Amino acid sequence: MAMLEAKANPSTRGRALLLLALFALGLACLVMPAAAESGVATAWIRTYNGPANGWNEATAMVLDSQGNICVTGFSQRRGKDFYCDYLTVKFSPKGKRLWLRRYHGPLTNWNKGSSTAYAIAVDGQDNVYVTGSSTGGDYGGDCATIKYSPDGKELWVQRYRNVSPIAVAVDHQNNAYVAGEDYTTIKYSPDGRQLWVKKYNIDENYPWDNGNKAMALDAQGNVYVTGSAGGPGVRTGYLTVKYSSDGEELWLRRYSAGPGVDWARAIALDGQGNVYITGESVTRYYEKTNYRDSTYLTIKYDANGQLLWAQHFGGDAGTNLNNAMALALDEHGYVHVTGQFGYYGSEYQTIKYTPDGQLLWVSRHLGGYDGANAIAVDTLGGVYVSGSLVGNFTIKYNPEGQEIWTRRYRGPRNSWDRASAIAVDPQGNVYVIGDSDGPGYSRDYVTIKYIQTPRTGR
Repeated sequence: MAMLEAKANPSTRGRALLLLALFALGLACLVMPAAAESGVATAWIRTYNGPANGWNEATAMVLDSQGNICVTGFSQRRGKDFYCDYLTVKFSPKGKRLWLRRYHGPLTNWNKGSSTAYAIAVDGQDNVYVTGSSTGGDYGGDCATIKYSPDGKELWVQRYRNVSPIAVAVDHQNNAYVAGEDYTTIKYSPDGRQLWVKKYNIDENYPWDNGNKAMALDAQGNVYVTGSAGGPGVRTGYLTVKYSSDGEELWLRRYSAGPGVDWARAIALDGQGNVYITGESVTRYYEKTNYRDSTYLTIKYDANGQLLWAQHFGGDAGTNLNNAMALALDEHGYVHVTGQFGYYGSEYQTIKYTPDGQLLWVSRHLGGYDGANAIAVDTLGGVYVSGSLVGNFTIKYNPEGQEIWTRRYRGPRNSWDRASAIAVDPQGNVYVIGDSDGPGYSRDYVTIKYIQTPRTGR
């Protein structure tokens, strides 16, 4: 008997294989978890162009307990002269503008005044605190701190002469602390009374070497301020001071690493009272070009001020610019640092350390001529970095340093767009603020909300 051999033609066979592949893919989708990787979408974008159609720059942001977004910075006033006001705006989680407030300080015929806000905080009742530099009256710049109620009512304003502030924070008793660039630290009561002022200056003949850059509070109301200081015979290095809630100096620590200067730029505390500081350590100057070689320099103190570790990260064998700008800790005490690597064709450069200072990973993202300046970590260990990289550019990494997603915002002029702060809420929504070239010659506030679907740190 003849044997019959059935042969499928090539087109029929291809269709069968395709159907089989599609079936397998559908089955995999049914049995695999829905959240293999996180997607991201833009929920909303809000911009603000002030009455002068001029310069408006968002500098700081905070989220309150209701998920509202409070943004501050400065906005050019009406007129041809470049006079600015504090500009503080509050948005709901859905992007509705709840209120907007301007502050210009005392004005006279001699001094029209210009005010620029640099920092913002909220207390347990969602009152909003803003601080910045404000000229006015018949003298120079003041540290002007404002407290607003949750609905935007101005509760008090306090001015402290001849100090340029860089940070504000609020403790559990709703006392407000303000730190100035010259190592001036001020504490205000909830009703705005000045409770104490502390100053530190290594040498009055070299005040420009004293630059406080960051502040943090612990759960006991102790205050930590850090920056850089130098003086005659003392090389400029990290300088960190811890005060009690009553203003008593508990300890002061200096740290100098290399042959050049060291500039501290960010501070964070963990739940055990350990103190983490990061910044830049200069290893070499090039006088003809005014360029420098430098490393990230990250250090850790315990609550008593004992140095636990110090780590440099120098990119390519310690050469080129490595400029650390921001620091964030996750719930397990892992340390995340971000900033800029290189001059031409600068890169975002983000690194992660274990709590005992071991380097886990390095991630770079090549871009334009700027770098990362803001970082946040979510409850799952996801890492979010933002800054300026041919636009307002945001990256998410998983805990192992793998890039999960990126988002770029380009304003209406497709020109210079910059992010200045980033935050993540408990639901994993991501908020980025900054400024962007708007219509005409304006520079506008920008606030963006991204939503992740599904939310995952991996």
